[in-house]
Amino acid sequence: MILNKKYAIGSLLFTVSFNALATSDVFRFVGHGPISAGMGGAATAFDVGVAGIMTNPATLSLAKSGSQVHVGMDAVFADISVKNTATGEGIDSQDHSNNRGPYVAPQLAYMYRGERFAFGAGAFARGGVGTEYGKNSFLSRATGGLNTGLEVSSRLMTLNIPVAASFDVNERLTIGAAVDAVCKA
Repeated sequence: MILNKKYAIGSLLFTVSFNALATSDVFRFVGHGPISAGMGGAATAFDVGVAGIMTNPATLSLAKSGSQVHVGMDAVFADISVKNTATGEGIDSQDHSNNRGPYVAPQLAYMYRGERFAFGAGAFARGGVGTEYGKNSFLSRATGGLNTGLEVSSRLMTLNIPVAASFDVNERLTIGAAVDAVCKA
């Protein structure tokens, strides 16, 4: 009986985690840093390294004493399809040009862990996309159906720049705080 419960719970968790992975979108990366990204974005209550400044700055106190540097990148390859529901026309971004990509989304962070405090700062790309649809699709038409001949393209990248600190009040309580600037380009 206990063995069957374990299999049922394990199957449920596997199904839930599979659905969570399927709900990510192109505008937001899953996780910050290799540890969090490797676990599908989980990072709230355990040590994920310097990247913890993005989710829970108190986790900086879980690191070993000393300095840590995090350098990483994500590569973004966009392929987006758009459909005009009124006319049924569709266009695929991959059919036109190189979509101004791939994009390289940087991750750079530093932290220092002292005896009872930790401090960290970094820059993490949160997500982005770039697409090109050409000049002959329904997207380049003006109101009334006039073909403008203008190129249709889009580009978005967001970058978070957090500064965080944590302090060990005692061996069972740590507090943390962060200030996060967001840059959109």
